[in-house]
Amino acid sequence: MNIDIVKTPELLIAIADESYGLKLKPIEAEIMLGYLEGSDFCLLHRFDDRLDCEVLRIHDNQSTDEDSCEDVNKILQVVEFCRHANEVILSEQKDLRNPPDEYVRELRKDEALLNRLVAAAWHAVPFASVHLLDRIMRRNAQKA
Repeated sequence: MNIDIVKTPELLIAIADESYGLKLKPIEAEIMLGYLEGSDFCLLHRFDDRLDCEVLRIHDNQSTDEDSCEDVNKILQVVEFCRHANEVILSEQKDLRNPPDEYVRELRKDEALLNRLVAAAWHAVPFASVHLLDRIMRRNAQKA
C-alpha cells in the first residue's frame, strides 16, 4: 500500500473529481491545501484496489503514529476541516485590537468560497459509493 502526500492543486482536483465526485477549481484546491498545511496537517492519498479509487486521509504532521490518519469517506470532511481552520483564524483576528483589514477580507473571501464548497461537497457522490452500489446490484442480479 503506497501512501503519498497530495502536494499539488492538480492532484487534489483529479482525486476530488474521479474518486469523490466533486469538481474543484484550481483556486479552491489551492485554498484547501493551504488551510491543511497551515494547520500542520496534510492530505494523504492511496489507491484502494477494493474500491478501485483513490482514498484520502487527513494526517496530523505533529504525530509520528501512522495510524493517526483519519480516512476521508466524503470530500465534505476535507472541506469542513478547511472551513473550521478558517473560522479559527477569523476568530483570532477578531481578538486583535487592529486586525489587518486586507488579511481579514481575504479570510472572508475564503469563508464564502468554503461555504459554497461545503454545499457542493454535500451533494458529491464518491466513486467508491457508486462502485460499491454497482457491485451489490450485480451480485443481486446474479442471485436472481
